[in-house]
Amino acid sequence: GTGQRRVTHENRNINPRFSPDGSAIGFTLSPCVGDQCGASTINTDGSGLRLLRSFWSFEDWLPAGDRFLLGESDPNGSRDKLHVASLEVVEFSQPLSITPDEIRTAKVSPDGEHIVYDSASGIWLARIDGIGATLLVRSELYNGEIVEDPKTFAAAPSWHPSGTRVIYEGYDIQTIDRESSGGPVTSGELAFYIMDVSDRIGELR
Repeated sequence: GTGQRRVTHENRNINPRFSPDGSAIGFTLSPCVGDQCGASTINTDGSGLRLLRSFWSFEDWLPAGDRFLLGESDPNGSRDKLHVASLEVVEFSQPLSITPDEIRTAKVSPDGEHIVYDSASGIWLARIDGIGATLLVRSELYNGEIVEDPKTFAAAPSWHPSGTRVIYEGYDIQTIDRESSGGPVTSGELAFYIMDVSDRIGELR
């Protein structure tokens, strides 16, 4: 592309997300320098850097652009809760009632009514208030350990604009070397998969 310009200057910024109106960027300031890290926003011209909550991660914007989804993390980086927060006065919801294992990434549906997220146990769907968490795809790797008969490791879900389909990364495990000194080593194929979630969404209403 052309016209590249630098927006941030902290040299430790990850996972940028444009706000719906394109005026701001939500991102995670990482790694930490003391407690100066975590969920942040900045204007697209590079002004107005704002640390929303130390150690937490910025996951996604809600469609209206006045609220966002954050991952609650401790100083060790473990993230097992999600919150919806307001932008103008940073007010946080109670943690959403979702799965107990660690959350990796989370995305808000185009209509703002649902979230899809991946954790150590697989890819999940829930209402935006966290109610009705439903496992969509189970990961056969759990915190790096192979369980039962491994088939797929699923991660990085994202919504189709229609809000009825989800795309994700699927690693189809084909062989396992359990004798490796560093633990089981797998080989297989990494591909994208698309699934229809309209029936599951209907069950959550």
